[in-house]
Amino acid sequence: MLCRRTIVRSLKWAVIASAVLFMLLLRGDVYTLNPAQEASSRYAFDLIGWHLSNSMSKWTHLAFRAIPGRAISDVEKLALVDEYFKLGRVEDDLKNRINVVASKESPITPEARRLQAELGRAHRLRHDIRNDVEETLESELSSVIRSEGMGLLGEVVFPPVDIRLIETPKVLITSPRDKIERQDGILLDPHMSVESREEVEASLLEDEDISALVLDIGGVATYPASVYNGADLNATLSIMAHEWLHHYLFLRPLGQHMFDSPDMLVLNETVADLGGRELGDIAFKRIRSRMPEVVPVAFGSTTEIEDAGPTRPADFDFRREMQETRLTADALLARDEIEIAEAYMETRRKLFVANGHPIRKLNQAYFAFNGTYAESPASVNPIGGQVRRLRELSPDLGTFMSLVSGVSDYEEFLDLLSEIEAAGQSD
Repeated sequence: MLCRRTIVRSLKWAVIASAVLFMLLLRGDVYTLNPAQEASSRYAFDLIGWHLSNSMSKWTHLAFRAIPGRAISDVEKLALVDEYFKLGRVEDDLKNRINVVASKESPITPEARRLQAELGRAHRLRHDIRNDVEETLESELSSVIRSEGMGLLGEVVFPPVDIRLIETPKVLITSPRDKIERQDGILLDPHMSVESREEVEASLLEDEDISALVLDIGGVATYPASVYNGADLNATLSIMAHEWLHHYLFLRPLGQHMFDSPDMLVLNETVADLGGRELGDIAFKRIRSRMPEVVPVAFGSTTEIEDAGPTRPADFDFRREMQETRLTADALLARDEIEIAEAYMETRRKLFVANGHPIRKLNQAYFAFNGTYAESPASVNPIGGQVRRLRELSPDLGTFMSLVSGVSDYEEFLDLLSEIEAAGQSD
């Protein structure tokens, strides 16, 4: 009887907690949609539903693998990782073939049906091994985090590395037309068509005089973190580390003040970008060094697939050209020459496309988003160089993260950098 009362009491508090959470999520400002939210409302990403459907599934799989006889060896885990990313290349190849067939003839030809069936099979095979792959990559990254001195009391990685390999949501970014300034960042359905993206962007431009762009993104710092499932192994580990660093920083002053100012947003994203690549590169080298040379593949021949991406001339310097574009656009907008700036950006977009960089739209919103990442070629923000300088002056990544995560505003970061540089010069 006592047990039953305890269960009922626990359920009651769970319901109350859920109701409180629901009310907190439905703040008053949600009922009044801003123009960007209203224009994209039919494509809104169901973040709450995503959490409810994904938060427990991974732990259920861990419990399944704990059953005697269900565990798999380290070699088998690495084989599944290798197969997962080979199947990813198969999926990309099949999608490209389907697009070619559909562009030349009816999309319901026998060849199109065959390719679609193969794509479905590859997708199912990949989905079936996803949980094991996620756990292997999480374990590998956790080991690197500990080795870099970023664990709690040395050994405990907190928050735990927890990711979901999915088709990540898209994000709607808006900016005023007369200057490059990030405003909205709204998560949207990952399956939005190009036509739907264009429709949302056009409606905001025509009705609200706002520059808008719906972009694909590599990850979202949900928990578990949403990580794009179409990247290669090295990029996947870097995205994982980037999103985990956002979780890590959220518990520290830098992350807690992330949205206090545009500079703090850029500082947070740049730290996560730089640190994520460093952690990801280390994890990639470790895991590749242990990968079996010959790995059984469950789906045909995956080693003969060629890169179907656009050809990029070796003498085209994307970073230099993009930064020139950003600086010129800024100068034109500063003179209030909005239409000239937009025409210029479109001309430059065609140049990038011609040189193997398929940018769908190059506008103020494009630069507003990419400018948040000071390491991006589309950014001219000095924070990128400042963060790199602090990392150069730090003996290891753990020390760097300990230093930078403790700052609460951009001026404090600059003071910290000056102190570290002065100390280095006096040694």
